[in-house]
Amino acid sequence: MESGWVADDKVPLILAEVENNNARFPMASMIAILGAILLAAGASTFFAANWQAIPKGAKLVMLFGAMWAAFAAAWWARVNEKGWLDEAMLLLGVLLFGANIMLVAQM
Repeated sequence: MESGWVADDKVPLILAEVENNNARFPMASMIAILGAILLAAGASTFFAANWQAIPKGAKLVMLFGAMWAAFAAAWWARVNEKGWLDEAMLLLGVLLFGANIMLVAQM
């Protein structure tokens, strides 16, 4: 604008694009995704700390139950149009799937 980097007629277009991007990816989505990552890290840490104390059957039930619960929550959020939650729960399910593969391989 004043320094000549952006033409005056392009400023409204740039501001409209920035506003559109903020509307598509609000702060609630970012916080939900960060929460999903931290929850997956916490689940992995919990199992790593208590691995010897948990019976094999209980491990499998907890691991796969948590993963399918995350996928069910993602489906519920998608059906009820909770855009900030469905992507985070889907990410949590995928992260738990990866943790399940690693932890089941240790059995």
